[in-house]
Amino acid sequence: MTKILLVGYGKMGGALLTGWSQNPSYILSTLDPHNHDADYQSASDIKTKFDVIILAVKPQSMQEVATSLKHLTTPHTLILSIAAGKAISFYERVFGISQPIIRAMPNTPALVGKGMSVLCGNQSVTEPQKQTALNLLSSIGMVEWIDDEGLMDAVTAVSGS
Repeated sequence: MTKILLVGYGKMGGALLTGWSQNPSYILSTLDPHNHDADYQSASDIKTKFDVIILAVKPQSMQEVATSLKHLTTPHTLILSIAAGKAISFYERVFGISQPIIRAMPNTPALVGKGMSVLCGNQSVTEPQKQTALNLLSSIGMVEWIDDEGLMDAVTAVSGS
C-alpha cells in the first residue's frame, strides 16, 4: 500500500485523484485549505507520514505550502510536484538535496485522462520511486521520463500548444 497526500484539489489535482481512486493499492489523503471536502485544511493538522506527497498548488503558493509540509517528510518520502515553473532546485532548497524529488509536467488533456506528462527527478530518487511516479501519472494519460530538467520548458511549450 502506498500512502499518498495530494496537496491542492483544483482541476489537475481533482483529475489525478479521480484517476487514482480506482486503485486499491493507494491510500489517499487530501489537503486543501480552500476545499472543505478535503481530508485536511491545514498541514499542521496532519500527524501521518506519507510515501508520496504530491504538490498540485499554484506556483505562487508553493513556497508557503512546501515549507508547511516539511514536517511530514522522512528521508524516503517522495515529493512529486506538478507545478509549472518551479525547478527541482527550488524543492531541494525547501526539503534538502537528499530528499527524493520529481518534477512532473502534465498537460490539460489529463483532465479527461488523455494527457501527456513528462517527469524528471533529482539524484535522490530511487528506481522504485521513479516507477511509482510513472504509475501515478499514467492514470491520466501517457508518461515519459527525461533526464535533463532543462528540457522541461520545451516540453511545456510543446505540450501546451
